[in-house]
Amino acid sequence: MMRAGQHAIINWIIKQYKRPVYFRNNILAYKKLSINQRGHWHNLAGHRSPVNFPLYIFNIEDSPVKSIESFREKRRSILEIVRPKSTRKIMIIRDPFNMFASRYKFFHKKNRIREESGRSKIKINRDTNENSGVSFFDNRAVKRWKEYAREYIGITNNIKGKRTLVNYNLWVSSKKYRKEISKEIGLKFSDSGINSVPKNGYGSSFDGVAFNGAANKMDVLARWKMAKENEILRSIFSDKELLELSGQIYPRLTAEVISALDL
Repeated sequence: MMRAGQHAIINWIIKQYKRPVYFRNNILAYKKLSINQRGHWHNLAGHRSPVNFPLYIFNIEDSPVKSIESFREKRRSILEIVRPKSTRKIMIIRDPFNMFASRYKFFHKKNRIREESGRSKIKINRDTNENSGVSFFDNRAVKRWKEYAREYIGITNNIKGKRTLVNYNLWVSSKKYRKEISKEIGLKFSDSGINSVPKNGYGSSFDGVAFNGAANKMDVLARWKMAKENEILRSIFSDKELLELSGQIYPRLTAEVISALDL
């Protein structure tokens, strides 16, 4: 989901791969999209773009997990540049408290930037992209996080084939966990990209790219504390099913949030 740490993890993967990587960001952001849009080469080191694609990465933001396989097949003409020899699906989940705090902050940051450039503001109920079916922090987005949580826990099994489920909170805090993920994906482990802050989506919702090169200094696991003064976030965090699912994945953090916010 948007603001779940996907760009940080994608950048970390790219840095480990070493060979040229073609990455297309949020490529279902618009209803009409040509196959050559939203793509950039990485790891070229001054060389021309290769003819083939040693590694091709694309990400889909806020998409439903329950229909991801049929969704990918339906959009194959846009998603795939060439028929891949092998594929791996990576689902990233972040705790709902920090993720929704980041989405809330991002929504208002994006509107401020749009206003400063003379563009109209985004309405609060507008979908995050043309294919998501959810807004930044509405009830639909809460239900979507629950889909991801059920898939991560194993209540559902909608993502088929080779897959890796990444817990962003653990990825941030544990080098051992990052080594395990790197091995599962088939990479030679390196943390060279761990402290980078990608520019995608204006960088961090809270800090922009100010901490690029020192991302470990960002308090990414405590963004939820802004909910103490925010009724919208408090309402989201009060959802009983969200708390139950979060408690299974993030027991200590969930208990802390419940206690601090008196939920």
